[in-house]
Amino acid sequence: MTQTKVEAPFVENNVPFKNLVINGGMKISQRATSATTAVNGSYQTLDRYKFYISGGGAYTSAQTALSLTDQATTGGQTHALDIQCTTADGTVAAGDYAFIMHIIEAQNCQHFKFGTSSAVDLTLQFYVKSNLTGTTCGFLSKEDSTYCQAPFEFTINSANTWEKKVVTIPANAVIQASSSIVNNDNGSGVTVAFNLVMGGNYDNGTNLTWETGGASYATTNQLNFLSSTDNDFFITGVQLEVGSSASDFEHLPIDVDLQRCQRYLYKIQTGTQDYGSFGAGHCANATSCLTNIHFQPQMCKAPTLATTGTAANYSIYNGSSGVDACSSVPALNGGSTTNTQCRLEFISSGNLTGGSGNAGAGAAGECLSSDGVAAYLMFHADL
Repeated sequence: MTQTKVEAPFVENNVPFKNLVINGGMKISQRATSATTAVNGSYQTLDRYKFYISGGGAYTSAQTALSLTDQATTGGQTHALDIQCTTADGTVAAGDYAFIMHIIEAQNCQHFKFGTSSAVDLTLQFYVKSNLTGTTCGFLSKEDSTYCQAPFEFTINSANTWEKKVVTIPANAVIQASSSIVNNDNGSGVTVAFNLVMGGNYDNGTNLTWETGGASYATTNQLNFLSSTDNDFFITGVQLEVGSSASDFEHLPIDVDLQRCQRYLYKIQTGTQDYGSFGAGHCANATSCLTNIHFQPQMCKAPTLATTGTAANYSIYNGSSGVDACSSVPALNGGSTTNTQCRLEFISSGNLTGGSGNAGAGAAGECLSSDGVAAYLMFHADL
């Protein structure tokens, strides 16, 4: 009997979670999927993508599903971020800007070794499509201590065609300086941004070069994607990794993608069934029912709460008084909120009772949506 030795295949850069960009495949969109007008400094649609806008123009963001043909030309991506110009900014003032930003938590940037002589090169890849063609820009920035940014150029060669772009930002003396350290904490570490508009105050950078100061977010080769309401900008497959070359995009299972996003946004939605439950709790008095939420996974920091904004979408069930409509939207209770749990208070009009008909202190209760309403509780811990 003879034996044959089978050599294991060599897989280059076969490192799990090599992609520092969370939701690079644009699959997770807990807030909204349809076109939403961008508000400066806000997260509004796809998880982990923050939108900036200042000046005369306006744009919407949305999640869009890719066709099978698109998937074949984007390395198997199923979704993209869809940017549409809705108000033109034909004459860009010096202080105008518009861009899309992804912020990487500082604790996840420590192996960049910024602030040391061993600082590493970073390689960014992505797929882009637009009706505009030509050379345009994005940038990386480093948040802590001395603020640094490095603009990068890429060229859209063919209109309305998915194209893969790869850029490498080499380490230089600026990012190696001790003042360029990234703190090992849960704050903002390194950001990745894609420009839509960049006025003359901000287009003084040198391509692929880390620089200090606040004027280097682009080079002079910057397209104006808000020049016409006919303009669009699609992007997907965003990956930032250590090194001077790009490896294959890291496709993660959908549950892993979602869980990574839930560190920064945790949304509980009941659907439109009869009185969907947010959790059981107890009545503190005749108007207040308290329930506890435990965050899985642990959030980045203690979150704030957003609701549908309408008290009528929420209600309380009490065994003695039945369902009682809320008189105000749910709120975080006291100072007990941490990155692992919070206590919520649902307030009624005062009909909660105990088992013997007394005021509801100590009685069991359940915090609910109203009948047939798709209410939600959304906990924000975004950077």
